[in-house]
Amino acid sequence: MGLLEYARLLAQRGWLLLLCGLVAAGGMWFISQRQTPVYRSTYQVLIEPRQTSQGLAAGQRSLLGSVVTELHTTAVAAEIIEELGMGISPAALRGGTRIGAIPDQMMIRIEVDDTSGEFANIVAHQWGQKLIQLRNRQNEGLNEADRIIASPQDTPRYVLYRPRTLINMALGGLVGLLVGAVIVFALEYRRHRTITSRYDVDGLPLLAAVPRE
Repeated sequence: MGLLEYARLLAQRGWLLLLCGLVAAGGMWFISQRQTPVYRSTYQVLIEPRQTSQGLAAGQRSLLGSVVTELHTTAVAAEIIEELGMGISPAALRGGTRIGAIPDQMMIRIEVDDTSGEFANIVAHQWGQKLIQLRNRQNEGLNEADRIIASPQDTPRYVLYRPRTLINMALGGLVGLLVGAVIVFALEYRRHRTITSRYDVDGLPLLAAVPRE
């Protein structure tokens, strides 16, 4: 098909593409409005080793990895649940919490998901406090040069994690346009086949009628 044919299709059946896109986007909006909002709180804690030799890249990754392993445990989760009076299991709390390392910034990032943004902030802050307490206990009896200090950065802040209504609508609209394009080309193919079939039939020579005996 040439450009003129595509232009003709767009002029004749563009409304169908638009309709499919709008219906799909509207459907995603409806689904998003019925979802329970989930908020994500982020809290960052700076890890400061006193020895400068631990500032090497490999040493930083190893150090931060061990900190994450020490913090994201069932025992620590159980302590947080007891202190905050949460009615969930440690596994559930760990499942809604992500703890990761940012080696180039020597930072531990704590992310907590909850249906309440304010409560997500509280839980994230509690995880951070557990990290600070853990480092303080491990620093006891160590020389100043051997200590690793955990320092909170700012305060926990939450944002809406899902549903992301605008993104969902955009993706739904895109899928709708693709479905509409398939329908348009299927209709055009059917129209073309119908025209071709009629031409073939009309082009056949008529057979002479055979008289009855």
